[in-house]
Amino acid sequence: MPSLNAQEEDLAQASSYFRHAAASYGHLDLLEYLISKGGDINISDEDGDTPIFTVESVDVARWMVEHGAKVDVQNNEGQSVSTCAALKGT
Repeated sequence: MPSLNAQEEDLAQASSYFRHAAASYGHLDLLEYLISKGGDINISDEDGDTPIFTVESVDVARWMVEHGAKVDVQNNEGQSVSTCAALKGT
């Protein structure tokens, strides 16, 4: 049986995935729900990306910033949110 810490880590990773996916696909209703239940809009994944790194639209990015997403962060590769957005053409 896995330790409680391993189970907590798995849950945190899954929770992070849902926020990243919701941001990427523009599911603001899901993002709002997750945040209302205490989810951190600035949680980072194993690459150091926060959910705003995955955004595909300006409207979603604006909503996220209005709800506390930080834009002055860098991922593990040293890329900023604006650099990633420029690379995607967002």
